[in-house]
Amino acid sequence: MVWSSISAIVLTALAIVYYRAIRKFDLFEIPYAKPIPFLGNLWQVFVRGLSFPEVIEKIYNSNPDSKYVGFIEFNTPLLLIRDLDLIKSIAVKNFDHFPNHRLIFEPDLDPLFSKNLFSLRGVRWMEMRQILTSAFTSSKMKSMFVLMRDCAKEYADYFAPLAADQSKEIELKDAVCAKPFKLPPRVPGAKSYVVQANESVCIPIYGIHHDPQYYPEPKNFNPDRFYDYSRQTIKSSSFLSFGLGPRMCMGNKFALLGTKLLFFHIFAKCNLSPCVRSSIPLKLSMNGFHMTSENGFWLKIKPRSVNTAEPETNVIPGTTILIEKVPDRHPEN
Repeated sequence: MVWSSISAIVLTALAIVYYRAIRKFDLFEIPYAKPIPFLGNLWQVFVRGLSFPEVIEKIYNSNPDSKYVGFIEFNTPLLLIRDLDLIKSIAVKNFDHFPNHRLIFEPDLDPLFSKNLFSLRGVRWMEMRQILTSAFTSSKMKSMFVLMRDCAKEYADYFAPLAADQSKEIELKDAVCAKPFKLPPRVPGAKSYVVQANESVCIPIYGIHHDPQYYPEPKNFNPDRFYDYSRQTIKSSSFLSFGLGPRMCMGNKFALLGTKLLFFHIFAKCNLSPCVRSSIPLKLSMNGFHMTSENGFWLKIKPRSVNTAEPETNVIPGTTILIEKVPDRHPEN
């Protein structure tokens, strides 16, 4: 009898929390996907019906005319921001209202990740950001270039010497409101919504990157869209891989430089093509909330002809990065 009473009290309390979560969206006439009690809109992830990014994309596409839509994470109501100008306002112009990322792990449970720049909050984040900024200046990037180039060259050299019949397959393995912030009406004539302190908003990067409004045929690989002549038609705030505003990843130039160098040397010596294990189209994993391929990323790598000359150009095609000629530390290769 006692346990049944306790169970009834717990279920009643959870029902009240759940009702309050959806009532807020109903009160302000904010559209939201109908949730399942206690799982919210994440139920499809738990039954392995969709991956987490696909759930977010589905909610993002549910109301294309609305600046933002509702999203229930378990019993917590979140706002999923769709409008690029509003995203820019939150991340840049009104950053003082949304200075922190939401904690993913408690510091005591994961002391290493909690000290990552992504997880740090408040004054501690500002101090660490100032310290690390000096590591990614143009002069530091220039001094690291030779080492990065040599590492990329050694990586490409590992595959290039293989015989033609020895092709190798390899597997390449939200913001928190600090003080009340009034959002504009989601559509003309609708009610305004005030994000209260400690409430979270979600920026759906995956949904934006797969929105045909910004990237035509988003499911197709089309590197031409990022060439200089095509960038003029793409809104700068629609490319959010490294974030936006003061919270933007400060190592983005370092990451792009390293990636371009690696691909430059690989493509100079090797041909990459799909293999039997390649997933076409790519299918996202439904295990957990991270975004990765269900079957990994498999490619076939074949060395180019031995008569292929070493690349001598100073410009990487398709980029604006200039390659500075420096003494080769591997003249024997």
